[in-house]
Amino acid sequence: MIATQARALRSSVGAAGLVLAVGLGVTGCSAAGSASDSGSDEARTLAGQLNDRLAASGLPTIDAETAASLYGTDGGVSCENVGELQQQLALSQFGNNANNLRRVVLDPSLVNYDLAVIDTYCPDQLADFEDLVEELDTEDTVPTP
Repeated sequence: MIATQARALRSSVGAAGLVLAVGLGVTGCSAAGSASDSGSDEARTLAGQLNDRLAASGLPTIDAETAASLYGTDGGVSCENVGELQQQLALSQFGNNANNLRRVVLDPSLVNYDLAVIDTYCPDQLADFEDLVEELDTEDTVPTP
């Protein structure tokens, strides 16, 4: 029982750390103000929708004001980079990539977080992101629950 509680705590701490890391990374990327209308009612509504999607994926939610600041009404840099070279290069470090000299496991919660953001703020680009992730040949490297 103690081992189960310890695993649950480690999992919760890890998930919180992941959300914090993604938030900090996106904050650094969007510091130039690429998210539009971050103080609007629409941005807060979209932040609520994002949190609904995160919760449905089993991920921790983020503060609605933080989400509104990071993503605004258009998703900011998260939607600007979907399928672009910058995202392709970042994701090419995961999975069975022949050009990658080391094998790196892609955390499925990271993919699920990106899917939630893209589905909320730029759903028209969701298929492009799914195609990009599919090309990573992750079935051998993404851990299954």
